Parts: sequence; structure tokens; C-alpha cells
Amino acid sequence: MAFVDPRSGNMVIRIVYDGPPLAGKTTSVRALASGLGRVAESREEEEGRTLFFDWLEYEGGIFEGRPIRCQVVSTPGQPSLSARREYLLERADVIIAVIDSSERALETNLNFLASTSTLLRRHTPPIGVVLQANKRDLPDAVELTRLRRLVEGLPFQPAVLESVATAGEGAKLAFVFAVRLALDRAREELRTATLESETPEFASSESLFTALATLAPKEGAPPIPAALFDRVEAPRVRSDLENEPGPRGSTGDGEEPRSPSAEAPAGLVWPPVEGRIRLHGLSLEAARPARDGRGNWQAMVEPGWRMFSPASAVYPNPEEGRSVLIRWARLITAAVETLSPKRCLALAATGHGDFRLWQILPQAEPLNQRLAQELHGRPAAEALHRLEAELGLCLALAEELDHREAATLALDTVAIEAGKAVRIGPFPELDRSELDLPSQSPQRLAALEESLSTLILDTGSDPAALRRALVARLSAQDSESPLPPALAVITRVLEKC
Repeated sequence: MAFVDPRSGNMVIRIVYDGPPLAGKTTSVRALASGLGRVAESREEEEGRTLFFDWLEYEGGIFEGRPIRCQVVSTPGQPSLSARREYLLERADVIIAVIDSSERALETNLNFLASTSTLLRRHTPPIGVVLQANKRDLPDAVELTRLRRLVEGLPFQPAVLESVATAGEGAKLAFVFAVRLALDRAREELRTATLESETPEFASSESLFTALATLAPKEGAPPIPAALFDRVEAPRVRSDLENEPGPRGSTGDGEEPRSPSAEAPAGLVWPPVEGRIRLHGLSLEAARPARDGRGNWQAMVEPGWRMFSPASAVYPNPEEGRSVLIRWARLITAAVETLSPKRCLALAATGHGDFRLWQILPQAEPLNQRLAQELHGRPAAEALHRLEAELGLCLALAEELDHREAATLALDTVAIEAGKAVRIGPFPELDRSELDLPSQSPQRLAALEESLSTLILDTGSDPAALRRALVARLSAQDSESPLPPALAVITRVLEKC
């Protein structure tokens, strides 16, 4: 885990390279050492298989006024050494999962990676995972689009980067992105007062070796050689982390703001870790935001995603913008059960000296579109049944909201996901202070009822036929039973149609 070294005052983060045997962990650490001009240490057996770990230390960049020191360590991949692997993974701030991305090895490698999911779920804040798809130079390397699709089936969502570690390609980029994820996590630990402030059980390769030596390998493990650490040296080169870049401004001369970036400094993306991974997987920088009639900025990112920024969400400096980001994050967290999932927030330089706060959210099919398709050409009784079922889910959602939020519900602001209704679109959707309705106001569901009336008329449904179907439905119900809430709403709407 990240900690502040009381002796040096450094912020220490741990980047753990994990992966199955022969995927390229040691090669990646050595390629990284070469790129950073540092020394890598390895404890190996004669055949070159890691028995303990590879170790690399690097210092560069500043976090909250403290120098950043990175402890880079790799796990042994052999099943017999799983206790040592688990010990290292438990103490990671971020994991770089190195896999052989060739066709012949992919299934085995992804299964190995999935084995870390139980460990990852135990940690809060979450441990980010960078999937370093290695061996991209092989003729049977899996196409990147397919690889990303396969990774979506994992129990956690990693950021996917490519590498050819034997040629020194990609290892440094994966490391830089991993450091950003680790700093996201460290900032959240700092915010929640869970950041370690004393030296933990190991702070050097020697103390780590001592700790791992007490963990006996399983039966059948290879013998431990007596050789000392091999040292792999490379010339010093400048690191990308020596000056952590801030948000980048637009290169254009117009008013169009710059899109948010996965390279934003820690603290400018929410949720920590997962938000940055999500930004990395989307082509945000290629998006061209445009203003709508209210001055808000928005853009389609790629199929299924959009980005949105209210006209007023612009701030003179990142500190002020971040305070609003935190406030929005708290609102979204408090309402997470009623919102469509996977949304995130990011603060980005506009290119005009200020900063804009963006919401990035998935596009879901609004309920009015879904119902329009379902009701088209259906007999009145079937249409009524579908309306009652879907509207019932909307009313269950309304019960979870306060009266002001419920007043904004409409069929075009709701979607059905996993059998429940959730709010879609940007959040907060309005300035709640503008709406002050009594909790039992008849206006509480006014927007929902109005959108239902519009749906019935726009789909060409026959209100008279629906009323007859409603009478038949009610006649079949026990006269002493209360009127179901969804039917009550439909009754009011049909009376007005």
C-alpha cells in the first residue's frame, strides 16, 4: 500500500507486475529499467524463471508537495509460488498484468488474470489494473479490438496497453499510466485519512526478500539457488514522470473546449482509479464538443457514450473546479442506486486559461423509445399490460427519490436496466432550489404523466381502446383491493387524452 516514508518524506507507491509464467514480466521490468535509466534486480533460477521477484526503484514527480518514489516489483508466476504472489498483490497500489496476447496463449492468460478478481474486490479504494498486452510482434497476436472485447468479460475493468517488451516498446507507457492510477488511489486514501504514515513491513528489496523467504513454496516447487541478485544496468534517460503534466489546453483558436484526458493529474478524475481507466478506453480526445441551445457543451464519444458539461461548469483554476467535482461526486454517490452506472467526472483545461468540468456517461435507450417500439401495432389489452409493467418500475424509482427529484422523472429521462428503472442523462439534472413542491403534491409525477400522454398520442394508440382495456382490467380485480399505482397513473392520463 502507498505510504509516506517518515525518514525521507517521500510518497511511496507500489507497482506490482503480475501475470502467468513466460508472459514477459521480468522482460518488462528490465525494459522499464532501461527506459528510466535505473537498475533492476532479479532473483532467478538457472532457467530464468522468477522464484521471488524482480525489483526496481524510481523517484520522479511530485504528489501533494512530496517527491514520488516508485517501488516496482514482479510476482512469480508458477502455481507452486502462489503464496509469494498473493503477498505481493495484497500490498499493491496498482497492478500491471502482463499477458502473452498471442492466440495460442490468450485463454490461459486471461483465466490467470481473472484469478485476481477476488483480491481486487477486497480493497477500497480499488486497486487499478493495467493490462499490458505483450508480444504484439507475434504473427498470431490477437487483434486489439477483439482483445478489448474479451477483456470486457473479466470481473474487473482494466486499461489495455500494448507492448513488445523484448524490443523495449510499450513498457514505459504502461508504467506511466499505472503510476497515475496509483496516485489516484493514494489521493483517495489521503482524503479518507487511510494513507499509511509509517514504514510498512518492507521498504527495500532486502526486507521484501526476507519477508518472502518465510513463505514456503508448495510441494514440487523448484529449488532456490544460492546466487545473489543479478543487476541489470542501463544508461540514465529522462523520465516522463519527472514533471507530471497538468491538464492540456486546446490547440485551436476557437471557443471549443478541450476534451478531458486520461492523462489528467490525480484528483481531477472521479471515481478514483475506475474513472481514469474508463477515460482511457474511450476516444475522448477525438470528440468535438458542440454547444446546444442552452449553452451546454456535449459530444458523442463513440457508440454508446456521450460527454456533457453544463454552460456554467467552468472555473478559473483547477482547485475551484475540483471542489465542484467533489460535490458532484458526492451527489452521484448518494444517488447511485437510482442512476445509470459507469458514469464518471473529469476536469479539463479549456485552452482559454480556465477549466471545465465534464460528465462522461453511457447512452441508454430511453423508456419512451422502448415503449414506442413495444406498443406499435399491439392490441389494446397487450399495450395496457406493457404500460402497467414498465410504469410500475418508474413508480418504484420515484419512491426512492425526494419529491423534487421525482417531479423531473419522464419517460425520456428513464431507462430499464437489469430489471429496474434508473435515471439517465447528466446529473444533477436541475437546480433543486428552483423546485419546492410539497411531498404529496399532485405535481410530483406531472412530468411522467405528461410524457406518457405524449407517448400514447405519438404512437397512434387509440385512447378509447385503452380505456376499454383498462375497464376490463379493473373489473377482473378484487373490488376491495387498492388500485395499483401504475393503473392509477394510466387512468389519470387516459382521462385527459
